[in-house]
Amino acid sequence: MPGARVVKAFNHQPIPALAESLGSRPSARNALFLAGDNDAAKAVVAELMRSIGGEPIDTGGLRDGGRLRASGGGPLAGHGRLLTPAEGLALIAAVA
Repeated sequence: MPGARVVKAFNHQPIPALAESLGSRPSARNALFLAGDNDAAKAVVAELMRSIGGEPIDTGGLRDGGRLRASGGGPLAGHGRLLTPAEGLALIAAVA
C-alpha cells in the first residue's frame, strides 16, 4: 500500500490476556509492545496504549521489532499473560 503507515501492535498475547490484565492494576501498567518504520504512526499507537492502561515499549522497526514477538521463538511471545515493563525490557536486553 503506497503511503501506508504500518505499526505492529497488540498481537504479542492472546486477546483474553489483554482483556483480563489491562487496567487491573492501576498503579502498575502492563507492557504493550509496538514496532514500526514510521515514528509518527508509532506515537499515535503508543498514545492509544497509554489510554487503555498499557505501557508502550517500542521494539524498533517492523522487521527487527516484529521478530521479538514472533510465534515459536520470539522472546516476547507466548507468556500467556501480559508482562510488566521491567520483564519486557529484560527480555529485550537479553537478546540484544
